[in-house]
Amino acid sequence: MAIAKMSKLRLVGFLSEKDDILNEMAKLGKSDIKECEKLSSTQKIENSEEIINIEKVLSKTDKVVFSLEEICEDKTKSECSYENFLSQEKMYEENLSLVDELAKYLDEIVKNYGFIKKFKKEKNQMVPNEIRKLLSIAQKKKDAKVPKNDEKLKTILDKIYKLLPKEETSEQIEDIKFLEKEDLQLVFELDKTTFENMKEEISKIQYLEVKEQNGVLELYFSFKYLGEEMQAVYENKIRELDAKIQEYENKNAELYGLLKGYTKKLNDLKVFCDYVRYNLEKTKKCALMQKTDSTFTLQCYVEQKEQKNFVEAMEEKFDNLLIEEEKITKSDNPPTKIVGSKITKQADFVVNMYSVPNYRDVDPTWSVFLFFMVFFGFIVADVGYGIVLCILGFCLAEKKNISQGAKKLWRLIGTAGVFTIVWGMLFGTVFGFSHELWSVIPQGVMPDPQRDAITLLLICLLMGIVQIAFGYLLRGVNNFKHKQILPGLVNGVAWVLFLLGMVMAAAKFLLDFFKLETSGGFYNFLSAIQMPGLIIMCIGLGVGVILAGIGTKGFTKFTKSFAALYGIINLFSDILSYARLFGLMLSGAIIGQQFNEIALSVMTSPFGYIGGFLIMLVGHSFNIAMGALGAYIHDTRLQYVEYFGKFYTGEGELLKPFCVEQKYTIIKDFKEERK
Repeated sequence: MAIAKMSKLRLVGFLSEKDDILNEMAKLGKSDIKECEKLSSTQKIENSEEIINIEKVLSKTDKVVFSLEEICEDKTKSECSYENFLSQEKMYEENLSLVDELAKYLDEIVKNYGFIKKFKKEKNQMVPNEIRKLLSIAQKKKDAKVPKNDEKLKTILDKIYKLLPKEETSEQIEDIKFLEKEDLQLVFELDKTTFENMKEEISKIQYLEVKEQNGVLELYFSFKYLGEEMQAVYENKIRELDAKIQEYENKNAELYGLLKGYTKKLNDLKVFCDYVRYNLEKTKKCALMQKTDSTFTLQCYVEQKEQKNFVEAMEEKFDNLLIEEEKITKSDNPPTKIVGSKITKQADFVVNMYSVPNYRDVDPTWSVFLFFMVFFGFIVADVGYGIVLCILGFCLAEKKNISQGAKKLWRLIGTAGVFTIVWGMLFGTVFGFSHELWSVIPQGVMPDPQRDAITLLLICLLMGIVQIAFGYLLRGVNNFKHKQILPGLVNGVAWVLFLLGMVMAAAKFLLDFFKLETSGGFYNFLSAIQMPGLIIMCIGLGVGVILAGIGTKGFTKFTKSFAALYGIINLFSDILSYARLFGLMLSGAIIGQQFNEIALSVMTSPFGYIGGFLIMLVGHSFNIAMGALGAYIHDTRLQYVEYFGKFYTGEGELLKPFCVEQKYTIIKDFKEERK
């Protein structure tokens, strides 16, 4: 993995050819246009008002295209040539007029829905307050909560629910609906015996009328109980509201019919919408240029390997275009493009969430990929879980209707599943079964996490030391890239030596302290490197602390050295953070084993085997989900805090080539151009 080298180019051309030049640059899709340096107000192309107007057109067109897609249920992209795409400029006013007309229909539909909602609310408010409360509570069925102070309402509810069989209460209320005349209806499905027992009692409840329809008990909340005068008022008002609701619903049906007639224009509108989007981006790029009365100047970045092809293509198309390569200065911030294999590029997702790598720094993506995957696999560490993560991750990554970010995340999880399988084989576990419980699984190479916890904990801390040392090494490499040799040795290499020497010096001591068993030859080797390790550690510490204030004067030199010495406390704190790897791995292993034990204990009969299988299925699904989530969160934290804190500056900007965003269209010319 590496950061692609960029070339800084300055293009000078005639204003009359500006649009054609930008169109060709968009077709090539190789250049990232940036603001020209020292852009004065007299040289700047003022188009802020134009940008606002295009944004309004784009918003309106997007709404129209989306609505027509929903109406005709057609979300396929429209194919066209680049020439046809650019020709939309000639039909701009015609298409815009059509968009305005359709947008008015849509606005009218929204307005009508507002009236419908308003009249329905008025109709609902015509229902007496007690009945509306009862209806609202009845809809929530047995989970209903009655207002504390509403004793009358509570009494009505209690009477109904007490009459219903307790074990069936939650299923009794099947439907609640408005009727044309009687207003509200609450339907109970009851057997004949229950119905006969309830019929007489329910009929005594205020506001309720009981009817039987084919063995179904129907309770009507009727206005008949309000008195004849009030009943007539309510019924007339409700009829008026129903008529208004129907009127606006008919209007919307008519408008939808008109819109459906325009679906034959959908493909043309999709092309127009993407052209407006491109036109907006092109107009924004114009604001980054310099201009005179007859010429313009733009600055862009192109990958060095693409520079020759880009320049040749542009000069071949435009005889009067001048292209010059300029030196990238310290004040420039070239865009970053990470190049590498498809496998390691999956770590882009993790790195860019924190910050895009700086163009001038070492690309950390490949190292993040390695450490992230190793730690993730270690935490989950189960062959069965790894297989599930692989299948789930890679299958979901191939789904078409998900975002690019989601695709990257699922690919990352699928790849992490591969490392999970490897660690699972080393530990000898499949779906929580170890080699002792299932003889098919071979003896694990790694220590048993429950019986040899100290050894495994020390291994986790050693993995942390390796990553932190690598972070210091990259800090040194970054300094070397910037020709800061001495700071690279002091702030980078010296601390790598300190950590290396510390491991060499402490290894034998830790074996003796924890009384860990090891082979005689390995023990003798650790004894032999103890003293050299102590010397290396002291040299690294001395250089890192004494020379920490290099380049400063006076008291600052002392404070820098003291800060470096005090920083050792933070360093050991960072190392201890890697103990979370052991804790997460151990908890996941124990949970998996516990589910297996519970499942095996019930497998004593045919039904027991079914129950045991369901326990395993649910239990391991839960464990995989929680294990993968915990692994992702804590693994990412280790990269961001403990690892990046040692060397990473970030604050880069991704390379975004100027091109046509094809949201609704597929431009056929680009299939070969951008393969």
